[in-house]
Amino acid sequence: MVDFQGNICPFKADIEQNSFAIGTGPSVSLDFKLTSELSLGGSLSLPLFFAFNNSFGLSHYDVRLNYQFVQGQFTLSGILGIAGEPKFFGSSSSSTPFGFEAGIGLAYRFLPQLIGRLNIVSGFNLFGSAFEPRSLFRPSSGIELAYQINPDLEITFGVNGNGDVLGLRILF
Repeated sequence: MVDFQGNICPFKADIEQNSFAIGTGPSVSLDFKLTSELSLGGSLSLPLFFAFNNSFGLSHYDVRLNYQFVQGQFTLSGILGIAGEPKFFGSSSSSTPFGFEAGIGLAYRFLPQLIGRLNIVSGFNLFGSAFEPRSLFRPSSGIELAYQINPDLEITFGVNGNGDVLGLRILF
């Protein structure tokens, strides 16, 4: 799919194609285009970074809807979904299995193959503490720089709520 300026837009918040991504968190995510403005996505991760914070076994998931308000070289979209951090190993004191997330996604195409992205997404946990530092950095939050190798493949560098630093996104 192509936006009104003729650019291919693989960004999750302004998705024009379905995509599958893997990250170094480790994590996986999948996004599907539902209409010209709306997409449905989700992610699963077991971030190794959080293991150093005495939280081994704390996994992350989210299921989100992205709605595009502005599309083009600059893109703005709203993000709304559910997210959680269930803990499968060890004590469950830091587990927040279910909550809501909401925020905005921004993208800017610097060059035809270079895209900057920023997702500001916060959440509210329904179990455990209503406010925790992790509530401010949900799985769909993050900042990244993506380089599009070809129309069906891009590599990313940045940080997100899944603990990813490097990622690979396949468009289909």
